[in-house]
Amino acid sequence: MLLDANLSILFTELPLLERPRAAKRAGFDAVEFWWPFDTATPPPAEVDAFVAALDAAGTRLVGLNFFAGDMPAGDAGEADRSAFDRQHDQERRQDAAGLSPAVEAAAEQGVQTGQGERD
Repeated sequence: MLLDANLSILFTELPLLERPRAAKRAGFDAVEFWWPFDTATPPPAEVDAFVAALDAAGTRLVGLNFFAGDMPAGDAGEADRSAFDRQHDQERRQDAAGLSPAVEAAAEQGVQTGQGERD
């Protein structure tokens, strides 16, 4: 059975890019995150640093949520109509044409999408 650590809620006392190493030290080989970036389309360098932190720690990314918008303001995820009408509107339109670099990086890491079984 695969157990993974959700690093959006664990090791929050550490900066984001240090959490994979902390999870590995705690015995986890697999990790997941809620959307770890501030925008729907993070800069490629930010995505590269995220992937490098996972690789350096020796952890595998097994779950990644999509950008949820501003949940305290009432956004309910990337597909929520109110989210499209508020901040980051241009970024969301750009993302609608294709996958963001972060989602592509997650796919390259082997993150499953949809409802598949994890090994």
